[in-house]
Amino acid sequence: MAGRMFARRVPIGVVSMLVCCSVASADPTEKDVVASLDVHQACQHSGHLAAACAGIDKLLTPRGPMYQQTLATPEKLPINELGVVYAKAMQLQRYAALLVIHAEPAGVDYQMRAQSHLKTVRAAFEAARTTERGKRQSDLARQRLDQQLPAIQKLGKELEALVAKSQWSAAEAKYLKGIDSLNPLLGWMPANATRKYLAPLAIASKIDAALRPVRIEAAKQQLTAAIQAIAPDVGSLATDMETAVREVGASGTCTIDGKPMSGPEAILVLVNRWHAMSVACARCRAIEWAAMTVGLRFPVPAGYGDERGETEDPGGRWLVAIDETRAYMHASLAQLIEADAQRVSADEALALYRNYIDAIAQASLQLPPDDRYLIFNTALDSLVAKTGDAAATISGERAASRELLRWRRRVADAEAVRRQNEYVPLSRAFRKQTAEEGSYHGFVPPLGTPQNSPRLRGPLTETMPESVSRLIGQNVSTVSARPLSAEGVQFVSRYDNETFATVRASVDLEPFAESLRQDLRLSPDQVPWSWDAIAALNSTHRRDGGYGQHFVAMGGPIRAIRIRSMITGIAANPAIGNHLDCGEVPVRGPMDDFELGRVMLDCEIDARWVQHEYFVADVPEE
Repeated sequence: MAGRMFARRVPIGVVSMLVCCSVASADPTEKDVVASLDVHQACQHSGHLAAACAGIDKLLTPRGPMYQQTLATPEKLPINELGVVYAKAMQLQRYAALLVIHAEPAGVDYQMRAQSHLKTVRAAFEAARTTERGKRQSDLARQRLDQQLPAIQKLGKELEALVAKSQWSAAEAKYLKGIDSLNPLLGWMPANATRKYLAPLAIASKIDAALRPVRIEAAKQQLTAAIQAIAPDVGSLATDMETAVREVGASGTCTIDGKPMSGPEAILVLVNRWHAMSVACARCRAIEWAAMTVGLRFPVPAGYGDERGETEDPGGRWLVAIDETRAYMHASLAQLIEADAQRVSADEALALYRNYIDAIAQASLQLPPDDRYLIFNTALDSLVAKTGDAAATISGERAASRELLRWRRRVADAEAVRRQNEYVPLSRAFRKQTAEEGSYHGFVPPLGTPQNSPRLRGPLTETMPESVSRLIGQNVSTVSARPLSAEGVQFVSRYDNETFATVRASVDLEPFAESLRQDLRLSPDQVPWSWDAIAALNSTHRRDGGYGQHFVAMGGPIRAIRIRSMITGIAANPAIGNHLDCGEVPVRGPMDDFELGRVMLDCEIDARWVQHEYFVADVPEE
């Protein structure tokens, strides 16, 4: 009877999509190295779908090796569960496809996992059918399908009736309920024997064809809304910057966000705002990149394609916003200092100069190194000129310290280069160690291939175990790093070519700071007259005595890794701002190289040495 046709179901770890879930970010030290990618959840139900996929995959993953080990002795196969495992793998494949429609990178991984599970269980079915017990099970499945054929045919007609009324969602729900109950039996059938039972349900392809564009359109709308929700107000930063220049030039103070402040205080606030805007632009670009995979397009800024040689880049407007803001902030921060210098008297100029270099020394640590000097050095000249008799002394010390620091930087760079013979740059190690080789698919094609952007080339369940063994223990070096913890033992490296890291290092830099003070000819209680010398000294102290230790590079062995999506690793990673300087975007380049499966490496490193901008220090092993 039709009413009893799908009544018998074997619940094996049933996962409800109605259960509220949260797919949280995990750090590289988590034990589950084969966890899938994070989800950005811009689309409704993405979190539920990802949780459903994770639950099914957790159920199926341990069965794969067990089945493969018993293929040579099929009598040992647990044939009673094969049908339900097959049905669950088909469910996983379906949910993963929906995640891909939602522009979720995890969907790509789960699709690959589903294909792997299906390949394994189909091989298990084939092996099982060579045994007497398996033959009986296969014959029983065929008999039950034959008995239910009238009900299957009736279901097909019911689906056709719903389709005729354009009741697509109801038709899909009815079809899925039926096919989920049939799959445990269909799994036992050879591929050429299933047509008889599936032909009455052929209208399912029409249902999918009707609902797919509806789902894609809904995803586009939700992705667009997600971008709008986090899009920064670039214009407000420019307005506040313009107001600050005007008001500081008139009175020495300005009001930002309702708070009165001096010019030096405004520099700190506005640089922080600039950094927050840069991070928000990077997140928007990442979500637009995801949206591109479902066909969403955005206006390309005028001239963008011509200037950069790209014809289509849906995230290009955020690059333009970042680049234009960078140029504007360069000019405006300098104008702020110059405006303050013009209004100040000689008696006030010296104290004001001191306040500015203290603020600049702190703000500079959020800027790319080259930007620091371009913005501030010339602007400060106008303020130095107003200091009267002190101008010559300040100018002389600034010039002397600049030359000394330049020399020390060259020495430190040379020492770091020597060490990098043993400590490979992290981005290079990632590509080298995870390049395809033999049966290992890795994350990049074989070495020497022109297109080597890291991406999913197989399910993480299969790729990660060997990737871990290849990367753990590798001696690597990072690019610049800033403090993460208040106690100054954890640092985060700047994003660099699909890699970033958390680094552990506990090192006393006081002897190096004292050496630097001596070279600068400073007494213990004397403060330098140049902002870069102040920054150099303060960045040797932990946070209780300065801005926290900052490093140009750090080197040591990898102790934990995690693969992140290039999309959700930016859009959904709450810590991504720690890895970016003002005006930086993790991804530039032609968008045709961007796809849902692109990945990056997040790892944890135990430092053996650190490179401060002006010296290199060894880290004692704990």
